[in-house]
Amino acid sequence: DYSTYRLGLTGTFIPNNPTDVFSQCKALDSSVLGNSFFRFKNQYCEMGGFAGKEIVNYKNQEELHDKIESLGIQISSDVLDLPEEVHSYRKCELNKDTKRTYDELSNEFYSEIDQGEITVANAMVKLLKLQQLTSGHLKTDNDDVIDYGYEKYNLLVEMFQEIPKDEPVVVFARFIRDLKNIRQAAEKTGRSSCEMSGRSNDLQDFKNGDYNVMATQIQSGGEGIDLSRACYCIYYSIGHSLGQYQQSLRRVNRPGQTRPVFYYYLIAKDTVDERGYSALRNKQDVVEYIMNMQKE
Repeated sequence: DYSTYRLGLTGTFIPNNPTDVFSQCKALDSSVLGNSFFRFKNQYCEMGGFAGKEIVNYKNQEELHDKIESLGIQISSDVLDLPEEVHSYRKCELNKDTKRTYDELSNEFYSEIDQGEITVANAMVKLLKLQQLTSGHLKTDNDDVIDYGYEKYNLLVEMFQEIPKDEPVVVFARFIRDLKNIRQAAEKTGRSSCEMSGRSNDLQDFKNGDYNVMATQIQSGGEGIDLSRACYCIYYSIGHSLGQYQQSLRRVNRPGQTRPVFYYYLIAKDTVDERGYSALRNKQDVVEYIMNMQKE
């Protein structure tokens, strides 16, 4: 209220869902969407689920689009003249033992394995453990990390063997143990590797050409860095943040990139991997609908 001028700049105005716009609009001009988030939700969200307090859908999206448009200027990525993108999915099947544990975790909320007991206290922890399992490891209640299946690791090895050996490759992943698997797969196929995570930052070495595989934790390396040396990008695992995912795409295909970019997604069949990518696509559909709505 005491600012003479207010300007907001963002590449991801709606990083996850339409409620993201409220705080930004309030900071820029509170007259656009008001000061009450409760009233905003009543106007643009359909509530339901547990105790009627969960957002189950969105409404009045054309009105929301008009209000956003009155406040800002939207410049699409077309003005950057970026190279073509090619997206491909590579799938593997969990082996018998891994699938048994996965199904027990999914259907019964617990699983007992030789090395310790795994329990699931709530749905979010359940989802986290299921994602860990599709990546080839599990963390027990005693914080022991157990390797459990090499399906996705073997799929990554195949990918490294297919991609020309002199080509730099960026591999995004969610978990620290995934980074270990990525670097082991690189070593197995005769590639040098480095890491970008909360514990290591080898970005400059990768950009200098000292290594040709960058194992990147998406939470640490998904934003604000330049990985355009590579035109091959692999997603070993990913969370459910649309904002992080969109930002990670732009680390490789960004100004400075001169070649078509190939994105590969490693997915365990019939698991949360498939549902996770589907959720990201659905979120993207909602965001694009609101931001790019065309009136007849």
